Amino acid sequence: MLFIGEEQLYSETRDLSAGGMFIATDVSLHANSVVKLSLRFDGAEKRGEYLAKVAHVRRDAAGGTIGAGLELVATTPESRLDWVRHLHWIQEHGAQPDQF
Repeated sequence: MLFIGEEQLYSETRDLSAGGMFIATDVSLHANSVVKLSLRFDGAEKRGEYLAKVAHVRRDAAGGTIGAGLELVATTPESRLDWVRHLHWIQEHGAQPDQF
């Protein structure tokens, strides 16, 4: 499972050109919902968009979303392989996703 934190949540107006791993906040984040996870690295050279199932959501005391645990929804071996490659890229470049 991959944890995506508050700094990785974005609205459609956020500039993603610098790269990173993001999930849209325009969708309802609740357990068992399916969301689109965007992975963009090195500008637009490496990127992928995947469906992910929300396993759990972390909220602050005021009820604001501060993160979510995600599981990849993959239908083909190729999409699972791409996902693994993106996670390796994250780890090689210093970002360490929390694992539960």
